[in-house]
Amino acid sequence: MDDTLLRSHPVPVPHSSPTAARLGRSTHTSRRLSAPPRPKSLDRELVVVDMGQIQYSEKYFDDTFEYRHVVLPPEVAKLLPKNRLLAETEWRALGVQQSRGWVHYAVHRPEPHIMLFRRPLNFQQQQEAASAAAQVIAK
Repeated sequence: MDDTLLRSHPVPVPHSSPTAARLGRSTHTSRRLSAPPRPKSLDRELVVVDMGQIQYSEKYFDDTFEYRHVVLPPEVAKLLPKNRLLAETEWRALGVQQSRGWVHYAVHRPEPHIMLFRRPLNFQQQQEAASAAAQVIAK
């Protein structure tokens, strides 16, 4: 794994003790922190994807849901689990970027590199209305 891709977090440096200062020693030990843990199903490899390689369909609708599909590049598609759907944190970790409310609801076996998503019809309008109502109550 390329170390330049790991995120590091600042490590607080402890103050040297008077005894350590007299002896010319530092009480600070340096250590490298790794990136925050990723979902276990995605631990196979670290893949850096150009977000332009992920293709998003236009939305399409029925009476209950709005749908869209996302086409993943081959290097990302090989990371998909074969026997289950992904949680939101997992598909976001793959680099898929969408607004809130989308759920990975099905796998089309002949084309596993295409992720199928849906969310309730008018989801965004309902969220905006709830947010506006919460702001009115807060005032």
